[in-house]
Amino acid sequence: EGEARAIYRHRYIKAPGFERIVNPRLRVMVVDAGVHSDPARATRWLQDIVGTIPDGRFGPVTATAVNALVAWQLADRFMARRLRHMARLMRDDPDQRVFAGGWMNRVAGMLEL
Repeated sequence: EGEARAIYRHRYIKAPGFERIVNPRLRVMVVDAGVHSDPARATRWLQDIVGTIPDGRFGPVTATAVNALVAWQLADRFMARRLRHMARLMRDDPDQRVFAGGWMNRVAGMLEL
């Protein structure tokens, strides 16, 4: 379990740079989206929202822009982006609809933090 936690922490928090997100609630939301949809995609969603170049790398420019905004407003917009992504997945591939209940529960859990 300890090794699994270390791998998870490295792959989904440290390597993508998400530890730079100051607000813990927003950080959890972004990490969870990275686990579910890929850290680079989660980063591009943030970058698009904050107006930085959406290159999928969470560097100092993105970190500064993310941490300068009101966290709850950014979190709302981020989660809306995530929900739209899930809706597109289900629209484009009806076989993905089997996962809808789990995905919605996952997002609801993030919103209840």
